[in-house]
Amino acid sequence: MLREAAQEQEESAEAPSGLKSYDLYIAGKDVAGDGWVYTVSGRSLLEDVFTSVSLKRSLEQDPESEAAKHPYVVGRCAIADDSAIDLATQAAAAAAPTGRPYRWSGGCSWAPASARN
Repeated sequence: MLREAAQEQEESAEAPSGLKSYDLYIAGKDVAGDGWVYTVSGRSLLEDVFTSVSLKRSLEQDPESEAAKHPYVVGRCAIADDSAIDLATQAAAAAAPTGRPYRWSGGCSWAPASARN
């Protein structure tokens, strides 16, 4: 069930030229999200905060706009919808170690309780 849900969401929108895109990463696979959050460089916020915020707003309203080609825009990250969050929670639970709990061993590392004196 987990893999089937991930495969259903795998189709990702093509990024505008030169724009770095980061899909969700769930259960070892890139998964398409429900829209994008656009990122501008930190330098752009110091140079011209109003232009930077306007670019983000423009891209969130129209991802195909020319704003994606502006040098201030550095990338975008997928937004997780409810089903992606559920899928990620299931994947994390499936990947969690089972067995004896780990306890502090008194040194600089964690060790299973059975390894302690």
